[in-house]
Amino acid sequence: MTHYEFITKVEYIKLLSKKRMTGNPQELANKLQLSKRTILRLIQSMKKANIPIRYNRKIESYTID
Repeated sequence: MTHYEFITKVEYIKLLSKKRMTGNPQELANKLQLSKRTILRLIQSMKKANIPIRYNRKIESYTID
């Protein structure tokens, strides 16, 4: 994945998270045509960059407050 693709995917995850529309990690992976493991790495990178993203089990979606 190029740096541009990485940033594009992160921005899309942020957009979906703000709308609470990511779905679970597998659904998000399907939306972005990536593996579940890659999604988990992207989420971890976002957390390391101090983006306040969390998984809400009740609504089964990542959220950004």
